[in-house]
Amino acid sequence: MNGQAMEFTFPEEPARTPAPPVPIVTGAVVLAPEVQKHALAFPQTARMIEITDQATLTRANDFRNDIRAMAKKVDETFDPLIEQAHCHHKALLAQKKRFREPLDEAEKLIKPKISDYLAEEDRKRFEAERAAALAKTKAEKIAEKAIDKAHDLTSKGKLEQADAVVEKASDEVDKVLAGAPPIPEKPKAEGFRERTLWYAEITDREKIPRKYMIPDMPTLNKLAVALKHGFDIPGVDAKWRKA
Repeated sequence: MNGQAMEFTFPEEPARTPAPPVPIVTGAVVLAPEVQKHALAFPQTARMIEITDQATLTRANDFRNDIRAMAKKVDETFDPLIEQAHCHHKALLAQKKRFREPLDEAEKLIKPKISDYLAEEDRKRFEAERAAALAKTKAEKIAEKAIDKAHDLTSKGKLEQADAVVEKASDEVDKVLAGAPPIPEKPKAEGFRERTLWYAEITDREKIPRKYMIPDMPTLNKLAVALKHGFDIPGVDAKWRKA
């Protein structure tokens, strides 16, 4: 960084392996010796302290002040490094956004076009399949009717008429099946994925069961803060605790 503009060179094709992470802070973070020695032991000391009178209260409060002083030293050590890392992070995000936004925009433009085309092709294929199914049903009925009639004629010895009925029905079946539109092949869009997203939409709030009604806690908490002991809402109590 150091005030210099960052430059990026992109390969013609996407890299097959992820790039290594960008190092932000190098070298060990050096804490003052007393911080390293005592900071991690503070919780154990706090557990051992018992307050029974003014003297132990004073010692406990002095210990609390020691905690705050130690915390300040830790903050003074790490905060500048965190700020440096944060600035580096923001700069990288800005550079990424510069190159990523046009790509996201392009995908938003092309994806609906692909989706619309696939939906239209699905509609055409469904109609063709439906027409083919209807043609098949009609052909089967023609064939069944002809078979029954030919069987009746054959039983009466009218073989030539029976053959004529079968031949005529065969021609009709061929015409019916030939008249059905061909079923188009499903188009393929490699890597394109669509999800069906289900969601709930409220149509009548009055009919929603109580177990699905979520109390407005932010508003209730604000009322508890404002009204305190005067808080009076059925089914809700105003509580307090020391912080």
